[in-house]
Amino acid sequence: MQKAIQTKIDEMWQGIKDFGDKVIGVWNSIKDAISGAVSKAAEGVKAGVKGFTSRQFGGFVPQTGLVLLHEGEFVLSKDMQAGRSPVPTGVQQTFNQPITINPTLSGEPDFDLLGYKLAWILRNTR
Repeated sequence: MQKAIQTKIDEMWQGIKDFGDKVIGVWNSIKDAISGAVSKAAEGVKAGVKGFTSRQFGGFVPQTGLVLLHEGEFVLSKDMQAGRSPVPTGVQQTFNQPITINPTLSGEPDFDLLGYKLAWILRNTR
């Protein structure tokens, strides 16, 4: 009789262990599925922002793409830069910086080239 009871206890214990193993198997399957989904989502995000750039100090944007803008920054369109569209007055700033020019001329001065060079210096030294 005692052996029969022990056999039943062993069978019940084995059933509990088998159930536990199945629960662990289901849990591992769920965990693996979530891990795979997160990994694929991360790959998608990386692929989606492949051309992502930041222009912390300004500069020319060579191609269309995503750009990180900081609070308070403003993007000027090509038309705004060329003077074909107005720049909102809250964005315009006046810089009163002294400019000293010491030209050495050896012929007719090229005022267009001088203007382009001055504009480049002003844009890139703020």
